[in-house]
Amino acid sequence: AQDLVSLLSSHRDNIQDELKWMQLHPRYLKDSDFLGPKERKKRKIARIMALLDINNVDDERVLNASEDYSEYFNALVHHLLERRRRAHKEEVMKNERLRRARHLNGMKKDVQE
Repeated sequence: AQDLVSLLSSHRDNIQDELKWMQLHPRYLKDSDFLGPKERKKRKIARIMALLDINNVDDERVLNASEDYSEYFNALVHHLLERRRRAHKEEVMKNERLRRARHLNGMKKDVQE
């Protein structure tokens, strides 16, 4: 029983020391401590608005106002895909010409012999 009392007293003392330390040295969350792109964006906008002293801008309107670049990227993907197809087709045709040329050269050698 005495061991239990001394153990609990020791733990209580440690907890009280930690509490005092935390009260003297408070920790504040930074913007990078928050997870999620929406929350980081929201906090960034709030920080910028505070720096610029802007109070009348609707946060939701600013957060949701993003341009749609999907059409550009879809066209880019299509262009790159067509370029790869053309390059592949040219490579296949080149290999076919080489194969035919080798075949014809082999036939000419057979005729000469």
